[in-house]
Amino acid sequence: MFRYGFFAYICTFKYYLWQMAEKAEAQEFEALYKKIYPKLYYYARGFVGDNDAEDIVAEAFMDLWRRRDEIDF
Repeated sequence: MFRYGFFAYICTFKYYLWQMAEKAEAQEFEALYKKIYPKLYYYARGFVGDNDAEDIVAEAFMDLWRRRDEIDF
């Protein structure tokens, strides 16, 4: 079900999340969002379509922002 390329994106995503957690700044999260969102959106779109993919990825980022203090790497 998952493609190898998506695993690489997740590893990159976790690395950037770790950097963001170190600095805990909104600017870092925004940079992460701009870098990773298009890739995650494109991947999700292959499963659920345009509108749902946009909603799913946006919700995931909002959840990450809300829980940023709880993330333990």
